Amino acid sequence: MSRASISDASIAALQAGDALGAHSVVLHPGSAKAGKVAPAIKRAGKVFTQALAESERCALHLENTAGAGGTLGRSFSELAALLDAAGGDPRLGICLDSCHMYASGFDIRTADGLAAVLDECADAVGLERLELRRGHLRRARDLLERHPPRLAERAQTGAW
Repeated sequence: MSRASISDASIAALQAGDALGAHSVVLHPGSAKAGKVAPAIKRAGKVFTQALAESERCALHLENTAGAGGTLGRSFSELAALLDAAGGDPRLGICLDSCHMYASGFDIRTADGLAAVLDECADAVGLERLELRRGHLRRARDLLERHPPRLAERAQTGAW
């Protein structure tokens, strides 16, 4: 997908969110592919800035990713950098995907583990950016079954 079509799709998604009265649109932040992450974050920030400028009210929530294939948003610091690169618009927020967190090695198997991870996220991106009601829970077991070499060993050994 070209950068222009990614920009067009992001604008269309936020404009559709406006038209539907949606609270927010959730997007994966993109990928650096084989390139460097920092320039990719800057490019993604420009796309998000433009999409927000061409929409009226719908929020844009960036979803954390599992980190495969050069994806952006693999860590809370990358999510914070993406928010900054997009100018820190008040309509920007974060959507946490529990399956992606688990696949990235965050130990969220217990209430204490989840609380520590959420504290880390709030410290990095700011509590006002983290809308827990917009996070979504997914079954990590399905992911473990599809990617046993990478994830099942972590779950069995506790090597997080």
